[in-house]
Amino acid sequence: MSKKFLFAMLAAVLTFGALTGCGKFKSVKKPIKARTVAEDEKLGIKFSEDKKILLRYNKKLRDTGYAVPDGVATIGYRAFHECPRLTSVTISSSVTTIGEEAFDGCSGLTSVTIPPSVKTIGKGAFHGCYKLTSVTIPSSVTTIGEEAFFCCFDLTSVTITEGVTTIGNGAFAECPCEPAVKKQFPYYR
Repeated sequence: MSKKFLFAMLAAVLTFGALTGCGKFKSVKKPIKARTVAEDEKLGIKFSEDKKILLRYNKKLRDTGYAVPDGVATIGYRAFHECPRLTSVTISSSVTTIGEEAFDGCSGLTSVTIPPSVKTIGKGAFHGCYKLTSVTIPSSVTTIGEEAFFCCFDLTSVTITEGVTTIGNGAFAECPCEPAVKKQFPYYR
C-alpha cells in the first residue's frame, strides 16, 4: 500500500467519524480572544468617552463569545441587552461593576466568567439568561442586586462566597438553585 492511499483512507475514516458522531472526536472550543477597546469600537461596540464604561455591545456581530477588554471598569446599563447569539462572556479583571440589566435577555448565554475584581452585580444583571447553568460569585463581590439572576431557568449551580453582604430580593427567583441560596443565606428572600 502506498502512503498516499493510507493517508486517503485515514482522512476518510476521520471525516466519517466526525460527520456521524462516531468515535471519540470532540469539537475544540477556541478561547475567546480579547481585543482592545479601539478594535472593539471599529466593530461598532460603544464605550464611554474615557473608555472605562462599556455602553453597548453591537448586536449585529455574529460572535458567540466575547471578552471585555482590559481597562473597562464598568459594564453599563443594558450593555448586552437581548444579545441571544452570545453563549459565553469573559469579563476582564479591570471590571469592578456589572451594571443594572447588563446582560438582560441574553437567552443563549451559558457561560460567564466573573473575575475577583468585581464588587457589585447590579439589579437584573443576568435576568432572563435562561441557559446559564452555573456561576461562581467571587469573594470580592459584596452586593448582588435585586433580581440579578431572575428567570435563569437552567441555573442549577451557584457558588457564593462569604464576602457577599447583600443579596437583593428575588436575586435568584425562578432559578433551581434558589433553595440552596436561601439555606446558605437565611436573610435572602
